[in-house]
Amino acid sequence: MAHLKEIITSVRNLRTEMNVSPGKEVDVVLKARPNESGILGRLSGYVRALAKVGDLVIGPDAARPKVAAAAVVGETEVFLSLTGAIDLVAETARLTREMDKIEKLAQSVEKKLSNEDFRAKAPADVVGAEEERLKLLRDTRARLANNLAILSGGTE
Repeated sequence: MAHLKEIITSVRNLRTEMNVSPGKEVDVVLKARPNESGILGRLSGYVRALAKVGDLVIGPDAARPKVAAAAVVGETEVFLSLTGAIDLVAETARLTREMDKIEKLAQSVEKKLSNEDFRAKAPADVVGAEEERLKLLRDTRARLANNLAILSGGTE
């Protein structure tokens, strides 16, 4: 049951990350070992109800949809089909705008951190906070780039 809960949480997290409406049914593919597939098949009603899933494919040979967000839970691969779940063009535009905004912020912080006067005169905790902010901006930029690749049908 813990594994099932993690799969449901994973689907919900993918929905949020890819900006899929919580009320919209999505198609999900679970690629799992044969013995695990049988168990998940018997419990599929929980996945459908708790993660708002429409079509659910479970099996060791289950194929990843062309445009899908993915996660791994234990030895189970979870694929959330994005085709029909979101407006791919609008979401791509939104992510591109967000990436541009994050890029400008990151450049601003990088410029500040490369200034020797700032590093010499600012308290260590302020410099540390800016370094942490830069790290978070870079992580966000990488996540957005990954999501853009997913939307274009690329792989993670």
